[in-house]
Amino acid sequence: TVVWICSFARYTWRYLGRARQRQDLFRDHLVLEPWSEEDIATLIRHRMEVAGREASFRDLVVEQLAGNALEDAVLRTEGEYLRLLWDFASGNPRIAIHFWKHSLVEDEDGLKVRLFAAPSGDELEDLHETSLFLLATIALHENATVAEASMSVGAPTRECSALLSYLRNRGYVTVDAGGYWRLTTHWYRILVRHLRRNRLLFD
Repeated sequence: TVVWICSFARYTWRYLGRARQRQDLFRDHLVLEPWSEEDIATLIRHRMEVAGREASFRDLVVEQLAGNALEDAVLRTEGEYLRLLWDFASGNPRIAIHFWKHSLVEDEDGLKVRLFAAPSGDELEDLHETSLFLLATIALHENATVAEASMSVGAPTRECSALLSYLRNRGYVTVDAGGYWRLTTHWYRILVRHLRRNRLLFD
């Protein structure tokens, strides 16, 4: 018996469905749903436990409290902060862990939690039209070479290569050793939202 197990990003799977005119190529489907708020919180706490580190949320408590009242406020703040992180990541564990890492600051008193700085989507408004098509292509196919991206957007390979290099310098995309381009974890949520808003990606 030969069993093939394939995995696809959501947009890639939908593209495949359209390209195959809804002909089902696979016997069984397993959809990985976004993680719950509790799962994301458990993941972060487990990673900290494995690392043998503790992070203080005290600096995020705005009230002037002491004793048990302060400890209760810290616990509430921790829960609210992890909920904020889960909401921003839309249940994506990779994005949640990435921005959790960017929330941690170490000083002489130990490891502390600060509000993470999410990228601003305002700068995306000035992107060249072909750049937006390239970003949508990479998001749609999950990864793409320069040649594949060029074919998808209908632009010369040299132009696509130059634009992808520019997008990489901006931190939007990254390329692996095999020449496949992907959206970066840091910008993924912002880019996808921007592309949806401009009707270049559809749910």
